[in-house]
Amino acid sequence: MDPQIVDAYNDEPQGVHVIDRLNDEYEGALSTIKRLETENEQLRMKYAAFKAPTLERDKRWEIEDMLTEKFTALFMEICDGDETNSRALTSVLMSEYGTRMYPLKFEDGMLIKKLSDMLDEATNHQNPEWCRMKVITTCEYFGISSGYTWWGTPEIEIEKFSEALARPEINLSSLTAFI
Repeated sequence: MDPQIVDAYNDEPQGVHVIDRLNDEYEGALSTIKRLETENEQLRMKYAAFKAPTLERDKRWEIEDMLTEKFTALFMEICDGDETNSRALTSVLMSEYGTRMYPLKFEDGMLIKKLSDMLDEATNHQNPEWCRMKVITTCEYFGISSGYTWWGTPEIEIEKFSEALARPEINLSSLTAFI
């Protein structure tokens, strides 16, 4: 090691300053790691909504049929048993969709929550976030949104809407890149 001039006016050894600088770098790195871990956890939670529940191949068709029947019965109840009165259903969905879009927080008694809960129960509570997103994206797929169009509420076929909700695939092709 090269000889160094001793600083007679400095009471601390020269190595102390190096250790202080290393401690500062360590604290900076530690805070960066904590921030990145927080961001990573937030991204994981967002990604969870895209991960479909896993179903056994044999049971998938059973679950789809059972859900289609349940959804159709619920929708027919809202439409007063008249399949051609789908505007009653779409007006309920549109009003709920507009009030509780994101974060997907649904209140008890809302039709969208009932649909999400039925889907979650059928998939053994594997991913409630996915179930909420599935209901919302299916509504969007059928033209249900927060704003009324100039022609009013969209007309949907109850059976097709029920089948689309029961299928495990996400209906919006714009989201398939993330799945």
